[in-house]
Amino acid sequence: MKPFSPLENAAHHRQTVGTNPWTAHSDISQLQRVLNMRHVLSISLLAWLALATAATVSAQSSLLPDAEIEQELEKTRTAIRESENSVDRLDRSMLEPLNQLGSQLMDAGEYDEAHSVLDHEAQIIRASEGLFSPTQIPVLLRRIENYGYQRDWDNARESIEHLDWLLTSNEYEIDETFLESLLSLVDIHLWGVADDRSDLQDFHFRSAKRLNDLAIRAAIHVWGESDKRLPALRYKLVIQIYLQMASVEVGGSTGIALRRYTETGLTLSRKDARLFFYYTGLGLLGRNLDLYANQPSPDLEGMALTSMYIADWNVLFGNSEAAAQAYARSHELLLESGIELQQINQYFAQPKLLPDLEFADDWVTALATLNEKPETSLAGVDSIALNFQQWSARFPHHRAPVALGTEPITVPDEDYALFSFSLAGLEEVARYYKGRRKNTVSSPQNLELLSQNFNRQIDRFDLEDIIMSLHFRPKLVDGIPQPANSTLIYQLARQ
Repeated sequence: MKPFSPLENAAHHRQTVGTNPWTAHSDISQLQRVLNMRHVLSISLLAWLALATAATVSAQSSLLPDAEIEQELEKTRTAIRESENSVDRLDRSMLEPLNQLGSQLMDAGEYDEAHSVLDHEAQIIRASEGLFSPTQIPVLLRRIENYGYQRDWDNARESIEHLDWLLTSNEYEIDETFLESLLSLVDIHLWGVADDRSDLQDFHFRSAKRLNDLAIRAAIHVWGESDKRLPALRYKLVIQIYLQMASVEVGGSTGIALRRYTETGLTLSRKDARLFFYYTGLGLLGRNLDLYANQPSPDLEGMALTSMYIADWNVLFGNSEAAAQAYARSHELLLESGIELQQINQYFAQPKLLPDLEFADDWVTALATLNEKPETSLAGVDSIALNFQQWSARFPHHRAPVALGTEPITVPDEDYALFSFSLAGLEEVARYYKGRRKNTVSSPQNLELLSQNFNRQIDRFDLEDIIMSLHFRPKLVDGIPQPANSTLIYQLARQ
């Protein structure tokens, strides 16, 4: 791939955003319908607080033994039966115990009973507040998640389409809770990319992008174009764009569908699609850079970390020169913002898997994401190893962009391999696999298998190709990429 323009030309690349032939239809009309709403209802904050409380109860119950979990379930069931004996089945006083029971049942894997409970909860809300009640949205989201955990994606898609219609039916106030609902639906679609039928991957990819675009435009309407909450929404879209690009490079029906830009079936070439994805993502990151730069007092930390993400983006697309310039610019801005050199070098002392799924726009948050890295060392390994957990068997080269449908990353005892490897800064590496030449930047070299424990049949050559296709933010000293050695735990996705 020929080198693209460096960081200084990002403003030019941003002009390409908005000319996407794939998204210039339904999402715009839907946003117009939302912005021209006639009936405005405020989504109940109490409902979302109840959902958060239920999630806390669920997290706590997951730590209990099975017998204690069943006791807690029976307690809540008894409370509901007693309530039904004294009040009407659709009385609003039933909502709180139903909310709690639904969360407990989902956590315990009792999905059939959970579905009935969530249905009951939704009926009460609709009976008392109407069919378009915003209070029902958290319940509908949980019901879709319940279908997903049952692997019942036929019913999940039907519910997704219903909720999509509700959210774009000009019945709701555009506020932060409305945006959270859109983004929750984006996450469910990304879950579906990995978990639903393979022939529907492009549907989920496109739907997630459309809703994310809609959330960005609605956020600009609510917050204004200079609000510092916008970059996180754009970065969420950047991750999706990279995953779409990766699917196009793999090929197959999903890749062809994502390259299609007309209803008659015209498609971009892989090369043109790659360029399109590159400039679209760079344009979004460039807008973030402008937002921080154009604050009343320029946000130097936000600019520095956005420059880091721009450098990461260039690494992912094999543009080493632009990546080096952007990492150097990030370093300069961090120093200018008052961060000590020793602290900067400590932050960049270890390679980091790309794309970085954690967004940060200030130094405190960036350090917090670094410190939250799980302990994943294995016996015989002197250092903390990087941990890679497959998104799914369909996406062995990528980590899950959302938590839905995944399990916490922990020290594995099976279905993993431990590798040591070296990185040569931003040096471009060319290699051949199955007759195809691959050029990568900041990808593993000198790969060595240290240990493995698989309960499934794994082709070692395919596994090594996956590891050597990964990309890393290089170790940086004073903003300059350095060679580094590291270890990686590669875990298979759950079956």
